[in-house]
Amino acid sequence: MTCVPEAVRDLLSQRTGQVKAKLDDLIRRWAAEHDGADPDPRTIAALERAAAMSSRPAKTHGVDGTTLHDTWADQARAAGFDPDRLASPDLQGVAREADPSDEDLIGAALRRVTEESSTWLRADLARHLATLLPVHAGTPAATTVARIDHLAAQAEQWCQGLAPTRPSGMPCRRDGRPVAEHVTDRRLTTDAVLTQELDLQRWAETHAFPTPADVQDPQSTAVEAMAGNAGLVVVVGPAGTGKTTATARAVHRLRTDRRPVIGLAPSGKAADVLAGQSHCETTTVAGFLTRHTDGRTSSWPAGTTVILDEAGMTATEDLHRLVTLVQRHRWRLAAVGDPAQLPAVGRGGVFAHWCATVPRHVLAVPMRFDQQWEAAASLAVRTGDPRAVDAYDEHGRLRSSHPALIARQVADAHQRHTSKDRTVAITTNTAETARAINTEIQYRLHRTARPRLPLADGTQVGVGDRIATCRNDPDLRTDRGVQVRNRHTWTVTALASSGGLVVSHPERGADRPRRLRGSPRRARLGRHRLRQPGRHRGRRPRGPRARHHPQTRLRRPHPRPLLKSRLGPRPLRLPRPCRCPHRDDHPHP
Repeated sequence: MTCVPEAVRDLLSQRTGQVKAKLDDLIRRWAAEHDGADPDPRTIAALERAAAMSSRPAKTHGVDGTTLHDTWADQARAAGFDPDRLASPDLQGVAREADPSDEDLIGAALRRVTEESSTWLRADLARHLATLLPVHAGTPAATTVARIDHLAAQAEQWCQGLAPTRPSGMPCRRDGRPVAEHVTDRRLTTDAVLTQELDLQRWAETHAFPTPADVQDPQSTAVEAMAGNAGLVVVVGPAGTGKTTATARAVHRLRTDRRPVIGLAPSGKAADVLAGQSHCETTTVAGFLTRHTDGRTSSWPAGTTVILDEAGMTATEDLHRLVTLVQRHRWRLAAVGDPAQLPAVGRGGVFAHWCATVPRHVLAVPMRFDQQWEAAASLAVRTGDPRAVDAYDEHGRLRSSHPALIARQVADAHQRHTSKDRTVAITTNTAETARAINTEIQYRLHRTARPRLPLADGTQVGVGDRIATCRNDPDLRTDRGVQVRNRHTWTVTALASSGGLVVSHPERGADRPRRLRGSPRRARLGRHRLRQPGRHRGRRPRGPRARHHPQTRLRRPHPRPLLKSRLGPRPLRLPRPCRCPHRDDHPHP
């Protein structure tokens, strides 16, 4: 099955989608017949059985295998896949590649664990070795397990052990470890990881200035420090405590003093938000590091203040490269963030350690909320206090629902709020739930039949729908030279004759209408936001900050041939779908 693209497999396996679509239709009809009420769990179970029965295609008798094969082959060709490739003699006798050596397997496993965390267990090494070890047909399971254990033991010898200090006189096991030591007490790391983190810690301790003992106005003190002369300034605070305001004030003071300043953010959209709020040039961390690789000269002079927003989301490797640049070019670094929010996708934790060990400026009082209880509850959520749930429940902020009704109820709430010109943010934990909510909202907005095109997430789009571009791509530009960002939203104004989309956004405006064209297979319905803590399925955002313009036409800076997809020729390709869990601070409805 790995020889068949996922899109073709989904096309030939539509039973689940058919049942889901039929169930949604039955729930809508039931609610319409009962004055908009929600069905109870027993009724939903009956509707699920009815959906499974009524959506089952009728059995066809007398159809020979050749006819079925030709039908499936035609469907695959329509999706852009040539089934004749599966009959190639190359698939019948694929040459077996040479097995990797033990050293190669151990090295690959160590690279994987160091990308995930600063420390790990032997079980983590075994987990990666199990995925790296080639398993051939006929190999006994016991033999494979024994080799994984052997390789994990060898890999452990390549690591440095980290364990609590052993009390004198405590009896030990045969391997020399104390009998009272838990299996997770002894962690592993490497010399390279230790050296990298020690370098960052030593630099931070020598470049952060002491903070005042008695502070009457923490925000003003943080602004003074960010606009001062310290080599490192650490500003920490929960969401809504004024970190962005302090950053904007510090940028204004630096620019007034004619001192250069640049802001860095973990994602392209976050860089745009930072630019709009702080009024300074911004870019992504990845893009900034890329433009300073291989000893390239920098356009930023000595004394430049580099503001690192959401510093807790910066991976240790990227932070080490950034600090190296700061030292080389004699810049200053202001790290702003909250270690209690989402951490780095890969190996991180340095900013959290800085917040606990070096002088820092703490903004502790939430100022975003109108009600005092909500401010206190947000701080309780940040610390994991279960009493926060009780507070939200007491004020009617929590709702429970059957999974089959989630999309319908969220669409109802979306319709109520948008009818009153309110901004709505919808967050889900799975892409499937997000698609269901988007489809339900789309159904309510456009109940009549109309021309539509399929998108990358399996949904369809027509004129009037809102979509989201799904990845940063430095080569994908508008006709004004502006990069289209990941999670930028657009409203579809027309379906292009070539199969692309014409889209616009009223708040990215200029004085004349333009068009944004591209393959709809690289976009998705954009009324939800997918958040999956601890997971990263896309690529790290790249490229400089994009300026907002109203309606623009996509182009590439260099001519390229037309690219084909399942829908035929396309003038351009929008980026691949990306579900990065980048976080924006925004109020919830």
